[in-house]
Amino acid sequence: MNEETPKPKRRWLRIGLAVVGVVVLVIACLPTIVANTPLRNTLVNRAIDDPRLQASVGSASFGWTSSASLNQMQVVRDDDRMLVTIDRVLVERSLLGLLLALPDIGGIEIEQPRLEFTLRQGSQELPLDDLADAVKDRDPPESTFVAAVSKAGIVVSTVDADESIVDVDNVTLMLRLRRSESGRELVIDPAVVLDHQALTPELCDRGLHLVAPVLADAATVEGEVSVEIEEFLLPVEQTETDEADDRMRITGSVALHHVRSNLRNPILVEITKLVAGLLNKPPPETIRVLENSRVHFHVAKEGVYHEGMAFVLPDISEELVIRTSGLVGVDRQLDLKIEVALPSQMTVGVPVLEKLTQRPLTLVVHGTLDAPIVGFAEGQDLLDELAGRLNGKNQPLEEPKPIGNSVIELVGGLTEKKDDGVKKIDVESTAKDVINIIRSARDAKKRNKNKNKNKKNK
Repeated sequence: MNEETPKPKRRWLRIGLAVVGVVVLVIACLPTIVANTPLRNTLVNRAIDDPRLQASVGSASFGWTSSASLNQMQVVRDDDRMLVTIDRVLVERSLLGLLLALPDIGGIEIEQPRLEFTLRQGSQELPLDDLADAVKDRDPPESTFVAAVSKAGIVVSTVDADESIVDVDNVTLMLRLRRSESGRELVIDPAVVLDHQALTPELCDRGLHLVAPVLADAATVEGEVSVEIEEFLLPVEQTETDEADDRMRITGSVALHHVRSNLRNPILVEITKLVAGLLNKPPPETIRVLENSRVHFHVAKEGVYHEGMAFVLPDISEELVIRTSGLVGVDRQLDLKIEVALPSQMTVGVPVLEKLTQRPLTLVVHGTLDAPIVGFAEGQDLLDELAGRLNGKNQPLEEPKPIGNSVIELVGGLTEKKDDGVKKIDVESTAKDVINIIRSARDAKKRNKNKNKNKKNK
């Protein structure tokens, strides 16, 4: 009896060791099981955690001691407005390395990602805002990583157009989700995101309008565009003492190559009406962007600021350069400054215009892209501007005042040329007449103000 007593103990020991062995084997094989079964799709969808998005993975490779990879990955939105395909995602660290290093994921390689967006009819918004709203109240993961993106592509199209608005391929980016004292932030290294992309009216009106507003609403356009990111820092979280918008820094430049456009743009219509009226020329039909002009931009919470956009009116003169700068809001609101440099050779012998060409005419534009208000600022209409030039004065710009046709016709009449030369006019008396008109208008304005004050006092 004494010799048989230890046998049950050894049997339970063997059973326990067997169970432990099975558990260890399952744990060891778990990455392989997940990678080679539909569980890989379940795992990815749990990570995305949005019922409107459905992800699938063609194949995968996981290992406790080897790098993890996902191949032929696809994410589709349930309304078919967004499709993301990725040829391969490689996480450099092994699963064991990730567990030990969390929340730092380390290096990630993303090969040939392609994003396809379909805009609704009449909409300019990508189908991302509602997805962002759904996750903004969640506690964000604390992860950090460095991602190398190669051969990326993006396509933006509309349901009512045959051609894509944007169709870009072969973009290379380096993204860093890093931690700072003010919170985590996404950084993109300087990169070229568009390289001689063919321009289309849709691209000009849904994207490029933010940095080149005079190209918006173009019926016809030809040429190419290149876009370079110079600095990109986007906060993904904020501290109690630091606003995320204050830390955002997105700057870059846009190069326009061999660009010509028609004159349907409302801003251009107003500008060219003024210029053609001053020079007694027929209204031009096209603009040409200066080949050496480079538009620099930076993004703010209210919109996009730009400077350096320059173009000419070739139907009038290749020397007539017009430059724009200022803000285009995300809601298409405008706060622009436009400088018109009248060519001096076109004003020879016309003293009234010679005064106007001593420095560029400065206009301001408010309103919206669809309904802009173009004019001189308050107290800076064309008659005031001419009087200021004749008297050597330079008044500051304030709120815009629309340019009147009668004013353009008046000054245009003073600069009219005949077939046999310049129309003979008494420049001194003409200047005095113009100034007297201005003074009369100002006196009338003062009288109206005094009447209004007296009414209020009564």
